[in-house]
Amino acid sequence: MIIAIIPTVLRIALEKHLVPEQVALILLVSTFFIAGGRAIVKLFAGIAALYLFAREITGGIGEDIIFAQLLQIAIALIGAYVMFKSLFPQSKRKKSN
Repeated sequence: MIIAIIPTVLRIALEKHLVPEQVALILLVSTFFIAGGRAIVKLFAGIAALYLFAREITGGIGEDIIFAQLLQIAIALIGAYVMFKSLFPQSKRKKSN
């Protein structure tokens, strides 16, 4: 997630839409939330990164269409991740009393 957010935020900053203080704040806050470990926060951070990426590659014109397509790809990849993860079961630890 962090790797997805960094280039997008920096690119927007290079186009003079953000000042360095805003970039630092966005990166710190996003890193804080991602490090929190909650799945819902990671999901929203991923969606925000997809939206910023869609905005960046389109220049603000037709970003909704690109965002919808990227979101569909992300959902398909999440489904593939779940399927592939089930092929490799994690080792089960014995519970000690």
